[in-house]
Amino acid sequence: MMKPIRTSVGVTLILTLLTTIGCFDQKSNTAEQPKTEKGVTVQPDKSLAWTDDTVTLYVPGKPGGSSDLTTRFLANGWAAKTGIRFSVKNFNSTVASFTQLSNRKPNGNELSITHSAIFTQYVTGASNIEPINDVTLIAHMGNNGLRAIAVRKDAPYNTFAELIAYMKKHPNTVKAGVSPNGTTQFLLGTLEHNLGVKFKYVEASQETDRLTSLAGGFIDLGTVSLSNGKEYDQAGKLKILGTVGANGAVISDFLSNAPDNYKTLQEMGYQNCYAVTNYYVIGPKNMDPALVKKINASLKDLANKNNPYFIGMKGMGQVAQWYSTEDSMIHYKDEYHVKETVAKSLGIYREE
Repeated sequence: MMKPIRTSVGVTLILTLLTTIGCFDQKSNTAEQPKTEKGVTVQPDKSLAWTDDTVTLYVPGKPGGSSDLTTRFLANGWAAKTGIRFSVKNFNSTVASFTQLSNRKPNGNELSITHSAIFTQYVTGASNIEPINDVTLIAHMGNNGLRAIAVRKDAPYNTFAELIAYMKKHPNTVKAGVSPNGTTQFLLGTLEHNLGVKFKYVEASQETDRLTSLAGGFIDLGTVSLSNGKEYDQAGKLKILGTVGANGAVISDFLSNAPDNYKTLQEMGYQNCYAVTNYYVIGPKNMDPALVKKINASLKDLANKNNPYFIGMKGMGQVAQWYSTEDSMIHYKDEYHVKETVAKSLGIYREE
């Protein structure tokens, strides 16, 4: 079981990254190593480096979102361990990111950390990048922990049970901001399927869009990271009605002394209501297997508690992990098949 997070660490690292690393769509910039906790050092091992060049990491999202921050924590932890310099390149859409990465030179100088959108975009037909054959999987590096179910501050429901009752009485009226065909729609689609309710979906593809729209009352509901949800909740800009994570996850694994409205839906008694977004490091298609194994091995220590990646992920309420190339592929294929099943059950599977 994970120890409770110290929110101040995450906030400090996020502020450090946002103030020291500017970023613009489809432009590269160098990722700098943030300060870690006092007394914590990372022992570099340059034998882990697979290149002398700067490695560009593609971000399937805009600056400031969870994908962007996760990538920057990864870049800083990776640089500290290997001595390699990394730059970060943001894209306005996940599809553009996957498409450009797929056909780059398979030399390990252009990579990406992606989440489950690599599957959801394909199985819904939004992307033609086939997850197994059109990119190279390098490593499974953790997951997004718990997602907070947030509603506008003046919403006519104060608990998750009240929300479900309201939706059953007023179907297709709760305006939910999602990334169309993305992980957020799949999460809420899972709730629809298991609870017999129906959302009215509107586009709010980036987490920053959902937070702004919730605070302004332009949407009724959205899923956001636990850290951002807590910050906006405490500022009175929205309400949290529960959290969703991996099967069996509990709020105490991520946040000590959390109020009841922060409990996972499973803890509230909704046993089938769980969902998680995994993070994977991927590269262009047709990478040499020996190079893949070397890059995978260089990532192993990033899951250690003294690494900036682990510290940053923990601060955002996310989970840093590392798996071998073999285990990573098992997890990758399993999640791919799960997303196919969900898309078919919701009637949004791609047309062949």
